[in-house]
Amino acid sequence: ECLAAQWARVYGGRREIAAVAPEWTADYEPGGRTLPDVSADVTLEELKAALSALGSGKAPGADGITAEAWRLASPRTARGILAIFNAMLRTRRSPQAFRSAVLCMIPKDASRPAWQLSNLRPISLLSVLGKAFEHVLLLRLRGAVRAALSPLQVFVGGEAGNTAFLTSGTLEMMEEARKARIPLHITAWDVCKAYDTVQPDVLVHALRRIGA
Repeated sequence: ECLAAQWARVYGGRREIAAVAPEWTADYEPGGRTLPDVSADVTLEELKAALSALGSGKAPGADGITAEAWRLASPRTARGILAIFNAMLRTRRSPQAFRSAVLCMIPKDASRPAWQLSNLRPISLLSVLGKAFEHVLLLRLRGAVRAALSPLQVFVGGEAGNTAFLTSGTLEMMEEARKARIPLHITAWDVCKAYDTVQPDVLVHALRRIGA
């Protein structure tokens, strides 16, 4: 059931909800939305955007090819990259080169012996193309999640400024509720180290159930 309808029943009608957040009172039917196809073929535009997002001056993986070099690739090479990406989507497999990393040990403190393990920070250098593919999937999944959420929900996708946006929106809603003299209930849920405590086998099982 739509949360707006539930709130309307509790607080005596949609007018009170509209007084706080009028843009949330529109009918919402999650089943009626068309979600983006995250498994569709990767386009040239997506590839260019992913390579641009990786930035410049970054160390490459074992192949030694930087993001700057891939951005200068010829149209024929770009088509070859797209063929690899789309084959990965169809087969749900990734090349070993994308799953391998060059491990570099960087000293933390130059004044301490470089051979001390406690003074070393491991850095994994991954394939630029592998990271570009991950970026394409990230943007697709982020769009799918946004499209699937109700307007009554807020999704923090990790972009800069979200904290300020949420704080501003919360204060605005509090002020509107105060003016309308109606109760306002706000629930915030922040799971500490959520991804560090997820059981991998459970996550894989859940993804398989939805066909991922």
